[in-house]
Amino acid sequence: MERVNTTTSRQLSSLNFGMHNWIRDITHWQSKFESVRFLWTGRAQNKAADQLSKSPLPPNTDFVFHFITPRQIKEENNLG
Repeated sequence: MERVNTTTSRQLSSLNFGMHNWIRDITHWQSKFESVRFLWTGRAQNKAADQLSKSPLPPNTDFVFHFITPRQIKEENNLG
């Protein structure tokens, strides 16, 4: 088990700092629950997330919170 932690630590140090923060947050929240299951969903099954990931963020912005359905999602799903 110790070897796995050491390897993971080395791998994390080679990733960009933003990714390290995401992994740290996920690990923190995972510890708050009795059971956690991570599922991977491919692009073809989640077109909305794929479109949002490809759309640019406004300048000097780290994240965007959408109060309404974004234009990219409406166009991809022919919602109007």
